[in-house]
Amino acid sequence: MINILMPLNKSVPKDYIYWIFFLNYLKDELLEKEINLTYLLFSSNLVDEVNTKDIINGERSESNDLSISDIELKYNLSVKELLYVDYLQTSPHVIGSHDRDWYIPETEFNDNPEQITNYLNGIIRYFKEKNFDLVIADQSTDYQMVFIGRLCLSNQIPFIRYLPEFGKRVFFGIYKSARHIEILDLNIGDISSGKVKEILGKFINGENSSIYQIEESSLEEITIGKSKKVYEKILDKSPMHLIESVSRKLKSLYFKNFEEKLKKLIYSPFDKNKDYIFFGFHLTTECHVALHSYPFLNQLSLVEQISRALPYGYLLYVKPHPWWSYTMSRSNLKSISKIPHVRILEPQTPIRDIINNAKLITTINATTGVEALAMAKPVIAFSKINSYTDFNPNAYRCDDPYDLPDLIAKAISSEFDNAGNEAYFNKLFSISSELRFEADRFLSEDDASQKVNKFSSFVQKVVLKLND
Repeated sequence: MINILMPLNKSVPKDYIYWIFFLNYLKDELLEKEINLTYLLFSSNLVDEVNTKDIINGERSESNDLSISDIELKYNLSVKELLYVDYLQTSPHVIGSHDRDWYIPETEFNDNPEQITNYLNGIIRYFKEKNFDLVIADQSTDYQMVFIGRLCLSNQIPFIRYLPEFGKRVFFGIYKSARHIEILDLNIGDISSGKVKEILGKFINGENSSIYQIEESSLEEITIGKSKKVYEKILDKSPMHLIESVSRKLKSLYFKNFEEKLKKLIYSPFDKNKDYIFFGFHLTTECHVALHSYPFLNQLSLVEQISRALPYGYLLYVKPHPWWSYTMSRSNLKSISKIPHVRILEPQTPIRDIINNAKLITTINATTGVEALAMAKPVIAFSKINSYTDFNPNAYRCDDPYDLPDLIAKAISSEFDNAGNEAYFNKLFSISSELRFEADRFLSEDDASQKVNKFSSFVQKVVLKLND
């Protein structure tokens, strides 16, 4: 019997009934294949809904618990780094600032240090009491889940994440160390090489706007219960929450309307005839930014680093993402515009035109990188794990800012390897799947059942791969 632990996102509520159905059905399906799956919860959200689970809820149970300093020394880590990963998505400061800040203020870290210590000690005790052959997690940024990954490395237990990637496809990444993550070379895709060629052709020819498109489900289709009327939502809120809600909405209106007009004064025209490198800004709360972009977490600093490594005569074009350009404040844009040889493009500038005329695309880990490779443009990625650098000879990963000038020179001067690029895309679609793992992607019992059959086969392949 293979014993697998799957920690669950502590913030997922019980409204996602088909996600819960998937979890319980997956447990039964794997048990028939001699794989025992245990879910681990960090909150009471799904306690009554999920079968065969354990819970660590942050309550103190022993007097000889380790202090935060003891834990940092014993496991050679920074608890603050773990918290940063979590708080970049969940802190009240980030939520209140509409994801516009690039840091977490000191006050956020003083919120409840005792509970943090209790959680970490609870996880340490749990792993002493239980024996797992493998841990599989999703992309959740919970600091408890990140700590489990470090604990697994310390105890030589494989820690694997099922991570969303380009065009909403997903793959398995195994942590070889806290800083080194590899994509598992597993055949979990269901697309033939002929279909891959067709997909690429349609994107390159401009028939499709993105390299890979799947239908998106809406939240209304997934959650249960009738939608509350406006007055009911107002009555449910305390006066303080009501004031905060109104304040957020007013700020949002200002950011998305009035401020956007002021920003136009900062944007530069796009000149495709210039020699340039491109970097597109990511949303700071994206899981790949929060989980895997250190030491390039602050994209304002990253832009300056790239600008200092530019070849002579080159510009660095940067661009806010058109979907969330409001998260880039005008003051930040003004600071960026002062960096030498950096030009800020309007968010709606067509990305295809930018890629097509660029000498090089730089990215933390965006679909833009895959699109650039499809259009025969080299890529430098700054994320510890991405869908380019493990398998494509035209893609380079930058782990150290000191390496950046050499990498840029190499990427620009090297002849593009078309044969390696073609092999890469066949590999990319083979090692990735359409099966999304977020709680809001399960539409019905039938949909969840079909996904259980697929995902259980993926888990079996992971087990076989690790036993090779």
